[in-house]
Amino acid sequence: MAEAPIVAVLDACVLAGSVPRHLLLSFAEAGLFAPVWSDRILRETERAIPKTFANAAAPPEDAAAHAGTVCQLMVEVFPCAIPETQIAPERLPDLPDPDDRHVVETALASSAGYIVTDNLKDFPKSALQPLGITAISADRFLAQLAEDQPKETRACCNQLIARVHAPDFDFQAFTDRLKTLGFRRFRQIVSS
Repeated sequence: MAEAPIVAVLDACVLAGSVPRHLLLSFAEAGLFAPVWSDRILRETERAIPKTFANAAAPPEDAAAHAGTVCQLMVEVFPCAIPETQIAPERLPDLPDPDDRHVVETALASSAGYIVTDNLKDFPKSALQPLGITAISADRFLAQLAEDQPKETRACCNQLIARVHAPDFDFQAFTDRLKTLGFRRFRQIVSS
């Protein structure tokens, strides 16, 4: 009997930056997990992506257009990522920031076991554990996938490197970039 796929809600904070987004979505595209988000998470992502262009020479309208295109492509590539089910508000736990309850609602609606976020303090274990949900950083989540599926992980990394189309962007440059971005655990596993 096949194991149930890992289902994970991707929070806007891990979808805003291009490298974390490309890593996570490449792993999802390869079938290593099923990604989930809500319309609200997509709207937050679309607003956050231009902020990652802060040092770029691109005009704000170009960054906003790019963000819209990215989110539209996410919906096209992963049409089942947005759950249809609504969760009764009383089932949702109290969180440090009540505005984050929609992320937990998305996890419950999709039967996700994980919320991949880099805002772990906003999703305390005491609130999520009774619901069978674990908040996990993008680094830890990718490291866990890499440990469980090393061959598939290496193939995903090689495909990402090939997509960059830069002759000097090899596996070493890729792992150096992971280090710069704080993907310490994931980098350690893929480098070994």
